[in-house]
Amino acid sequence: MLLTDSTQLSQFNFLSNFNYGPAGRDIGVDLINNPDLVATNPTISFKTAIWFWMTPQGNKPSSHNVLVGQWTPSAAERDAGWLPGYGVITNIINGELECGHGPDDRVADRIGFYRRYCDILGVSYGSNLDCYNQRPHTSGRSQRSPSQLYEKCRDAVFKCGNISIGYPFSGGDREPECGHPNLELRCDFTNTTKIEIVGIKYKVLDIHHESRILRIAREDFINNGSCRPQIPIQDSILNSEPFVPGSRNTNLTLLYDCQSSSSLGIFPCNSSNYNNVSITTDNIRGDGCSANVRVPVLQSSWERFRNKTLDLEEALETGFEVLWEEDMEACGKCNASGGSCGFNDSNNQTVCYCPSGFESSSHTNKCHRSHLPPSPAYTKNNNNTKGLTVAGIVLVFPVCFIVLRFKGKSLSNYLQGKINDDARIEAFITKFGLFAPKRYSYEEIKKMTNKFNDKLGQGGFGSVYKGKLPDGHLVAVKFLSEMKGNGEDFMNEVASISRTSHVNIVTLFGFCFERSKRALIYEFMPKGSLDKFIYGQGSDNQSRQLEWVTLYDIALGIARGLEYLHQGCNTRILHFDIKPHNILLDENFCPKISDFGLSKLCEGKKSIVSMTGARGTAGYIAPEVFFRNLGGVSNKSDVYSYGMMVLEMVGGRKNVNVEASRTSEIYFPSWIYKHLDQSSNLNINEEVTEEEAEITRKLIAVSLWCIQTNPLDRPSMTRVLEMLQGSIQSLELPPRPT
Repeated sequence: MLLTDSTQLSQFNFLSNFNYGPAGRDIGVDLINNPDLVATNPTISFKTAIWFWMTPQGNKPSSHNVLVGQWTPSAAERDAGWLPGYGVITNIINGELECGHGPDDRVADRIGFYRRYCDILGVSYGSNLDCYNQRPHTSGRSQRSPSQLYEKCRDAVFKCGNISIGYPFSGGDREPECGHPNLELRCDFTNTTKIEIVGIKYKVLDIHHESRILRIAREDFINNGSCRPQIPIQDSILNSEPFVPGSRNTNLTLLYDCQSSSSLGIFPCNSSNYNNVSITTDNIRGDGCSANVRVPVLQSSWERFRNKTLDLEEALETGFEVLWEEDMEACGKCNASGGSCGFNDSNNQTVCYCPSGFESSSHTNKCHRSHLPPSPAYTKNNNNTKGLTVAGIVLVFPVCFIVLRFKGKSLSNYLQGKINDDARIEAFITKFGLFAPKRYSYEEIKKMTNKFNDKLGQGGFGSVYKGKLPDGHLVAVKFLSEMKGNGEDFMNEVASISRTSHVNIVTLFGFCFERSKRALIYEFMPKGSLDKFIYGQGSDNQSRQLEWVTLYDIALGIARGLEYLHQGCNTRILHFDIKPHNILLDENFCPKISDFGLSKLCEGKKSIVSMTGARGTAGYIAPEVFFRNLGGVSNKSDVYSYGMMVLEMVGGRKNVNVEASRTSEIYFPSWIYKHLDQSSNLNINEEVTEEEAEITRKLIAVSLWCIQTNPLDRPSMTRVLEMLQGSIQSLELPPRPT
């Protein structure tokens, strides 16, 4: 690599580079007067290359020190873009920067060379060879004007692997000014997204922008398991701005070469540093330990680890969730005024970049026209325009009069309908403010779906098409065919889901409302709906049965989503149409509740609503919806639908011999009661494990509580979650229906 570069050196290059003099003196050769030796003598060429590799060049550290972690940049060097890793090395050798342009043959060759070098030295190269999207060393933060940053931050998206994100993140093509300094993402040569938080490097597994949830895993544990060569002092319990720990994590303490009375297991280490590691959920610092560290894992991973369906390394590799706090209200104001969001780290605030001719003020964070006097040319042209406008009105008015004379009625109806639509939309946007989703035109819908080219499904409501937003997000466009009423039901669905932000609630990106053309733009869910998986065969005649653990995780996720609708929103939302068809699954089978067309909003703390007719799907509708003597329609009606759906999830599997074609057809499932008692095994086939049998019993027992005839006897969704996550031994069966 370096030999090829040296063949291009001339006498002038040697004379102008003062380092070749010291290099020649150190290796015992007069390189200034004999430059050809570098190109023709392999030994001298090799010695010269090693000298440059090991020796600091001017104000640059040596490549060797950078690669093996013996160089730490100062604060000024960090501000100027000098970060440890591959980018510094390429700059030292070539005086240029290759990072940020994606992996190519040159990058791969250099990475391979550096890996072999680390292997020879016996040092770890886990994090030293990332391309890290570093800026040229002389740049630091750019000196672009606000209008230039407007274009850069508006158009640039960080893309790496399956991650595609904009504000408040920076990195890649997004300048530092485009995002929070602690939300800088980096893309390595394997197209893996990384982030560094308080000195610890993490792999970014997923970003959910609407919920502001980041799922990350410690890079050192991914590369080396729980027995990494050297455990850092820092814990992974994040409390640095703008991060807050997620609510779905369990914090573990890893104790090396020691135990505590609360240890839940001890595991051997194949490491020269440690003999074993033990685990506890207590926040302790064990006496006599070689090391200890606190690290979160997802609750679901922890449960699977305790059930011995995941090992410790796998649980750590699934990562954990953190939330980022950012002033999205200020960003919303900026975007609504036509600006693009960025971040000013000098005052730690969101900033609004505006296009040329506009400016923003810090107290409003909105773009407005700059107060500049119009040029004489503009005044002259404007006067000419006014004259042409008056003439145009005089000429066009008779034509308009004739059209209105003969088409007046239909045109009046059209205009009145459009005015009503616009008024309805404006009222909605005014009511919900920044939380209102974006409104798209029908032409924009056609463009994002490629003229409705990729149809995902068909239902009684209409059709669903696959599409893509301008920022690259894949979406599902639900185009409604039945246009009954004045659109209040449609806007009700938009209003309901606009109030939500939860990992188990489908995200609404926007909507279209142009008279009879109405559509909803949701996040794309690659696995489709749950109903395709809870029976034996899919439409492609292939088995789609899910593992019992997956079914359990899905039931748990749906319960969390329903609890959020009932308890977590500022306004309580009753769904009224919980069924497998309305549960969508992402690529990891994470469930998301969708279709809020029948939902009702409860103001304040009320949970009982008035209804003029039945809502829902036959087989999932609670009895009180039909028989009002049983009590009012409330959030317990959703609990009933959830219970019937879980029974259907269990009954749809072939290895549970439920004697009905679909359990939702059994209004009171007395068959289940007859078989699920203390002395029965539910007739579960022998091939299932004891863990799977326990999951089955738990799902059925919980669902039987949910479908009690009297709404007062049903648990809340909070209690449902407690039962699902508790032990089967503590779960009593409800009374049999009469």
